[in-house]
Amino acid sequence: MMQLAGSTTQLISPVLGGVLLGTIHIEGIILLDFATFFVSLITLFLVRFPEINTVKTSDTKQVGRSSLLQEITSGWAYITAREGLLGLLIFMVAHNFFFNIFNVLFTPFVLSITSTNVLGIIVSIGGIGSVASSLLISTWGGSQQLIYSLFGFQLLGGLCILFMGLYTSIPLLTLSIFLFSFGLPIIYGCNQVIWQRKVPPDLQGRAFAVRSMIGSLFRLLAYLVSGPLVEKIFQPLMISNSPIAVSIGKIIGTGTQAGMSLIFIVVGCCTMLTTIAAYQYPPLRLVEDELPDVIPTT
Repeated sequence: MMQLAGSTTQLISPVLGGVLLGTIHIEGIILLDFATFFVSLITLFLVRFPEINTVKTSDTKQVGRSSLLQEITSGWAYITAREGLLGLLIFMVAHNFFFNIFNVLFTPFVLSITSTNVLGIIVSIGGIGSVASSLLISTWGGSQQLIYSLFGFQLLGGLCILFMGLYTSIPLLTLSIFLFSFGLPIIYGCNQVIWQRKVPPDLQGRAFAVRSMIGSLFRLLAYLVSGPLVEKIFQPLMISNSPIAVSIGKIIGTGTQAGMSLIFIVVGCCTMLTTIAAYQYPPLRLVEDELPDVIPTT
């Protein structure tokens, strides 16, 4: 349901953004964006959370005395003591790194071959895919072995990115982004459920914070390296008379857009190879069977 809430916003906002760009321009869009953040901030101030005591008084005092470093250390220690969870963390960090490189470059890539209006339509169709899969997993609940669903849709995502790099046809691009977006809620949903089943409630905050911190660092790294990778490495490769430009250029062409196509091919292949390697790691593949589910105490 959390994935559904995020996916729904992709249905209208991309098309509306393309229309607004031509009417109120980028300054108006920034002002509108600021207004939405202001509304969100006011909403948070109005929310009141109930006070629920879920830990004993002695535990509360102990938690209150512990430092931030100790909290982080305890969360990290729980993860590293379990090979399956550590493998899942590393796998998802690598997945997010590759996918965020793709996300950063997707908009300029599409705009290099078509207009902003078409870009909005393509992103909206991707939103339809996310909503459809969110509804599916909300009603169906997923397979018995969530890790296999995660692996399968990771492979599908890598294959879609690879096809987007190989073929710049708008219909194929639209189909690829639909399938790619369809898999994301299932990937993130399965990952979250596995973590919630394997981490005790009193450690979830610390373990999830460590997981989020590491993921955010690599997401930032993906944002930082995406531009230089294209401008300094991949674009020059596809402009010069290098063996890569001569061979692959026959399929994806040459020039500025071809540099982004090449990095999509590399990212797609890396995603699929990482997934295959992760499947070969038994503690990760068998994490649902070998690591017992946590039963919350009442």
